[in-house]
Amino acid sequence: MANGPTPVDLGFAEFATQLVAELQEAVVAAQAGQDDRRAELAELAAVGAAQFARRFVTNDQIDAELTRLFPAPGGKGHRIRAGLSYRSAGATRSEAPPLQTKLGIRLGARDLRASGKGRAALTQNGVKTVREAVRLRLAETRLKALRQMAAQGMPRVVVDSGRVNVKLSFRLVDLDKIGAQRAKGGAVVPLTPLAGGKAGDRLSRLRLVVRQVNEQTAPATPDAASGIGELDLTFKTV
Repeated sequence: MANGPTPVDLGFAEFATQLVAELQEAVVAAQAGQDDRRAELAELAAVGAAQFARRFVTNDQIDAELTRLFPAPGGKGHRIRAGLSYRSAGATRSEAPPLQTKLGIRLGARDLRASGKGRAALTQNGVKTVREAVRLRLAETRLKALRQMAAQGMPRVVVDSGRVNVKLSFRLVDLDKIGAQRAKGGAVVPLTPLAGGKAGDRLSRLRLVVRQVNEQTAPATPDAASGIGELDLTFKTV
């Protein structure tokens, strides 16, 4: 048989208290995480396009965009490389490939070298110019979306209501019979009967103990002092 975690008995009050406390911690942590994310997005929306491009636009993303804009023959990769034949636009001819037209850039003398017959070839510096133009273009597109989101107000997800259902084994324990002592720190906290009376002292030594049910912890035969049931906790935020 596989070894599992050692089952732990807890007082019913402690179990319910811990369940509610951890539920609250989870909700608070989720809200704090959202606040951190909102602040991070607002900070990113305030940076310049050039800084955003350097930090968040990767070379793989640039290659993907170049493949979309200037696909290589056969659809594998892109054509932007040193030595690429380039023809500028003229009175009766269009630019080929349309680097300046599509990217809104101007290629300089260092970006092209003459290759004869009125044509030119893209240099390594020209490849860098094209890639940086694509990097900035991608950054500006993303920044526009971020700034629009920041201006409109980013949505916040909140917990409206929920339900927790736990299957438990219940056992009534006589603290006197098991030799349990009342700890000074309150480790054992007996319940005080609402009605008081002579039975108060006796009932104060009885304790309801619970354990989560699985194949290892389910009692084989429940008796008068034990049983199996469920804790169904419904909650909502206020």
